[in-house]
Amino acid sequence: KMEEHLDVLSGVGIDPRLVSLASFGYSKLLQMDHDQADGDDTRCVAVVDLGRERTDITINLDGRLAFARTIRRGAEHMIRTLADGLGVSTEQAERLMLAHGRVLNNEHLAALETQTKDGDPNDNAQVCRLIRAGLAPVLRDINQTLRSQERVNNEPVEKLLLAGGLSNLPGLVDTTAELLEVPTERLKGIPIESFKENLSPEEATTYAESVGLALELA
Repeated sequence: KMEEHLDVLSGVGIDPRLVSLASFGYSKLLQMDHDQADGDDTRCVAVVDLGRERTDITINLDGRLAFARTIRRGAEHMIRTLADGLGVSTEQAERLMLAHGRVLNNEHLAALETQTKDGDPNDNAQVCRLIRAGLAPVLRDINQTLRSQERVNNEPVEKLLLAGGLSNLPGLVDTTAELLEVPTERLKGIPIESFKENLSPEEATTYAESVGLALELA
């Protein structure tokens, strides 16, 4: 994998001098946020970056990197589940997920499924049900990682921050908090004044990894 990445960079004329991991970037941001915190006694914080092909989990304890893991599942797994369930292409499934996708808990999903149009099944309910099915193994792997971290460090994760483009999917924050039983929110800011002033919460979520890596390697 590393050789493949280096070959791609070489092919476009880029010669990297240093290679790092996404977890180091997020850990740097968590460390800065911890150092700037005033009156916040949260000790153990996790960032979950939901990417297209993988999910990166970074856990800081008392402002320092304590645990990291990469899961080989992400948005692509959810898109394939949706495509297979609807019998459409992955391109069509991705457009449907972006346009109509929501992550609903069992109660809200059941309520949506009762809403029919002329006696036909609710198409939005089917999309949401398949998205939930595609998300399930991702959340299961995240939960296993959080529990492994707790066994290693004797400290449970007290707050979970979602990052990456998938974190903007409606309902994901609430469903993650409910199923993992950990207070969850979207990573909405970068602890640097210039970024706070010029980046929207959505942009901060997108660029957080890049900013953290730049700070880590500076």
